[in-house]
Amino acid sequence: MGWIAVGLTSAAVSGVLSIIDKQTLSKYLPSVRPFGLLLSVLMLFWGVGTLIAVPPSPDVSASLFAITILSGVFLGAGLLIYFYVLRIEEVSRTSPVFHTYPAIVAVLGVSFLGETLSGLQWLAVLLTIAGAILISIRGSPGNRSILGRSFGLLILASFLAAVGWVTSKYALENVPFWNVFALRSLGSALPFLLFFSRNASESLRELLLSLKHPVGRIYIIGGEVFYASFAVWLALVAVSLGPVSIVSALIGTRPVFVFLYSSLLSTARWRVMDEPLSRDILVTKTIAIVMVMVGVGAISIL
Repeated sequence: MGWIAVGLTSAAVSGVLSIIDKQTLSKYLPSVRPFGLLLSVLMLFWGVGTLIAVPPSPDVSASLFAITILSGVFLGAGLLIYFYVLRIEEVSRTSPVFHTYPAIVAVLGVSFLGETLSGLQWLAVLLTIAGAILISIRGSPGNRSILGRSFGLLILASFLAAVGWVTSKYALENVPFWNVFALRSLGSALPFLLFFSRNASESLRELLLSLKHPVGRIYIIGGEVFYASFAVWLALVAVSLGPVSIVSALIGTRPVFVFLYSSLLSTARWRVMDEPLSRDILVTKTIAIVMVMVGVGAISIL
């Protein structure tokens, strides 16, 4: 069951990427526009480059290629909404809500891909999702909320991501891996290109200006160009190896790693981030982490 290790490794790697995304968006870029431009260019680069290196298989129908591209469109649209909210909210709260998509993936995987889950596995998936949502709750004991108006946007982003993962799994069962990687990258670029096309010149100016900052240059080039591509590739490998409903739940533990990383980086020793570390918040999030890890463990061994 090596796909379990790959899925959890993907979650840990992607957790670091969430920290990089938050730092890049909140400290080194003036808005989401240059970030979206950067991502769309990278997706196009990897998509076109991979297609040149590994041409599309002549044995695959045009409809399957269209579905593969569409999987990228759904994922790109979900990420676009997620990044918009990430800029204005705490990363340890936005990431858990967005990563509730394994519950949706589980339903879609059973409905459309013929996958099966036992009753205990369903409970484990639900426990994992419940823990992820619990991490996102904020406020005083008598006045708690889940990210206010941003919550609805994150749920929409989660649904779009779930549809993207399910269609990706369908594509991986019928299309060569590197063709899926390439076409999904091209599809993911489309929502960003459509959304930011009107302000492309201004976005480019802001991006080039941000690259002049020495630390910002490391985050943007090292993090968003190279590390992000590795994280996406690793997640796709995990989905290709195991049942999409369970693998997506394993990848969905990403918020646990985000919480651990962001809390550590917010301590007095590091002061890289400014996540709140009050006793009430830490207790709530610790309980949520236990729920998520128990859920993941149950999914893995049942």
